[in-house]
Amino acid sequence: MNTQGLIFQDIRVSLPLLLFLSVDFVFIVLHVINGISPLPNSFLFNITKDHGYAEMYQYIKFFWVIILFAYILKATKSYCYAAWILVFTYFLLDDSLRIHELFGRYIATRFNFTPPLDFRPQDFGELTASVIAGTFLSTIVAWSYLHGSHTFKKITIDLLIFVMALAFFGVFVDIAKHAFQIGRIVSFGLGIIEDGGEMVVVSLILWYVALLAIRNGVSDLFLHDFICKPLTSHYS
Repeated sequence: MNTQGLIFQDIRVSLPLLLFLSVDFVFIVLHVINGISPLPNSFLFNITKDHGYAEMYQYIKFFWVIILFAYILKATKSYCYAAWILVFTYFLLDDSLRIHELFGRYIATRFNFTPPLDFRPQDFGELTASVIAGTFLSTIVAWSYLHGSHTFKKITIDLLIFVMALAFFGVFVDIAKHAFQIGRIVSFGLGIIEDGGEMVVVSLILWYVALLAIRNGVSDLFLHDFICKPLTSHYS
């Protein structure tokens, strides 16, 4: 029996994911219309601007990820999940308060230097802030991984896949957009890839954590199984 296929045939599983992604798609379409319309643009429909409708939707998703992890912690009585509560609390605060941008601005004004390539001092500062935060949070997650149950370890691997995808869109695409001299159309497209990609990844995270909460933190099916099993069967 193909358990991986059956899980998506359950409407209770597939419907929430479809709803989350549909809202993301609507915001992306509204962003494109807002960008190409001859009428004056509204920042509220711009997915790259702070405190717009799409950004507020991101805050809500992060908030519910934190709440659901708190529920899972209580249900499993495993305090290792506190590490992931801390991670997503940082993501929420960074998204809403722009911590890495504030740090980048501080670096740009405090130190007088010229970064390599076409990096701005603020770009370098933002990357530095992300590296510092990432190192701190990774240490906490690593400690929890070593002391966690077998299920927690597999869940952590899945979540790290999501976080790497989030870092790709939020850090590397963002750096590419600001570090190189590109045209307005390419910059607009990269903005959609960056913020639209982040929206989709956070929706997937919320869906994943919601499934865990429904099962009280118990699962026998993991994301990396979808990735690793086909690869191992191909080369075996």
